[in-house]
Amino acid sequence: MKILKKHNTLLQYSINLLYFEKNSELKQTQYTSSHWTMGAENSLLLQYDIFFYAKNPITNECFVNYHNRFDLQCIIEDIVVDAEEVVKFKEIINVSAQLFLMQNTKDYYYLLNFNEMNLTSDNNQNPTRLSGIDLEIKSVKKAMGISPI
Repeated sequence: MKILKKHNTLLQYSINLLYFEKNSELKQTQYTSSHWTMGAENSLLLQYDIFFYAKNPITNECFVNYHNRFDLQCIIEDIVVDAEEVVKFKEIINVSAQLFLMQNTKDYYYLLNFNEMNLTSDNNQNPTRLSGIDLEIKSVKKAMGISPI
């Protein structure tokens, strides 16, 4: 893969630690979003977002709000090898998000029950990791207008 541009940006975060001192209940939402599109000069653009919210379940007041975006512009050289590299980028960014929340929520991190969103594994036979690579291959092919079969 030839990388033309790569940016990781914390778009939004707010953490109200006082909420934890006054309340014990919370409702959380976490998810990722990944989207490939065609760019200029046969390049591909990846936009990968991580979202994490923690709210008061009664008032819906948000006291943890996290949004991180990873943008990549690249030229695919070997779709299988490059898809694995993209999964590695995502793994690093997901771990970074976890560490950020851990450091900034201090002693209250355990209350957030932040599920690991990464696909990390030293063993490439891990089906979760392989399905992540397969998903990247299909997404890249779709963006390129190639049948994802």
